[in-house]
Amino acid sequence: MTVSFISLDSAERIKRPFGEVYYFPIADGLPDLPIFSEVIDLFAFRRRKAPVPQKTSFNFRDLRGWHARFSLTKFNDDYSDGQIRILGEDYKMLFGGALKQGMSMSDTDNEKLPGLVQYFGQLLTRPAIGYFTGSLPEMGREHVKADILDFPATDAEGRNRFILSFIRERVR
Repeated sequence: MTVSFISLDSAERIKRPFGEVYYFPIADGLPDLPIFSEVIDLFAFRRRKAPVPQKTSFNFRDLRGWHARFSLTKFNDDYSDGQIRILGEDYKMLFGGALKQGMSMSDTDNEKLPGLVQYFGQLLTRPAIGYFTGSLPEMGREHVKADILDFPATDAEGRNRFILSFIRERVR
């Protein structure tokens, strides 16, 4: 499978109160984001001939160096809610405790993290890769700048049900 890359300029961009969200439709290619090149390459390798890889295609060793900055969320069939299954320590710390392992996604849909369930639902239904860049909207953490890359993944039956999320704090 030939891999093509999409620049930020070519991606769909939506301005948010704390930053910007970019959508990269999987049918069009993968994002050209050097700061996430390791996980983008891993996603490309693990999907093999399918547009979206199975969650079980990834193993703990694949994520070496990313464990603390990784989150895995599983969604129900209609994407109306999901549950954070894995939440790395750095990921949790960057959000100042607003996210917790085992938490329902609907519990994140408040004034601090508006529209997160809908955003992930878009990634699963399109399917697309999502990229957020900006400030974290947690009270008192607005000064923290981060980049977050979100990938869809399928269950054993081929349904898009998982979001694999990677975060990097921006120190510039």
